[in-house]
Formats: sequence, C-alpha cells, structure tokens
Amino acid sequence: MSKRHRVGRQETLHEALGTEPATSARERLGRTVTKIGSNALEVATARVEAGDWVGAIHAASAAQAAADVTTRRAVRLARDQGVTWQAIADGLGLASKQTAHARYGTL
Repeated sequence: MSKRHRVGRQETLHEALGTEPATSARERLGRTVTKIGSNALEVATARVEAGDWVGAIHAASAAQAAADVTTRRAVRLARDQGVTWQAIADGLGLASKQTAHARYGTL
C-alpha cells in the first residue's frame, strides 16, 4: 500500500520523505537553524522577564527568522521527495494546496 493511501495515523516528516533523521547536510543545517531559533526564543523570554523589551523584540524576531528558514527548507525537501502540495498545506495548517503553492512554490 502506498504512503498516500495509509489511513489511521499521520506520517512523520521522515516517513513522508523516506529518509532517516539527519541523513543529509541540508537536514543537519535545518536542525541547526531550528536550534538557533529555539535559543533565540529562550533569550526573548528571559529578556521579557528582565523588562528588556527591545532585546526581547530582537530575540523574538531572530526566532521567527529561524523558523521561516526551517519551514522553507522543509517544504523544499518535501517537494523534492514528491510530497503533494495538499499534504504540505495540511502540515502548515493552510486552507488549500493553492495557498501553500503560492507561498512556497518558488523555492
């Protein structure tokens, strides 16, 4: 039975892509970007607690930028492996495959 016809549970990204975790340089780089974003979010939270609002805004912006890069890479990897625009839209919480394609189709 093909991956597209499975019923009952959602596939992990690695199952959908047919890869193992961190099997390529692009995936390892994506994990690094994700880690940077996570650290920036922790810094933002600490800055808010300290009352450093400008520092918190800067750190939150860095976390958002890292998340955006990671999302674009994940979409590109998924498309390279034949994942449908509908599946990508579902993963992103978007209303349609057309919306996903409009946002990420030029990658």
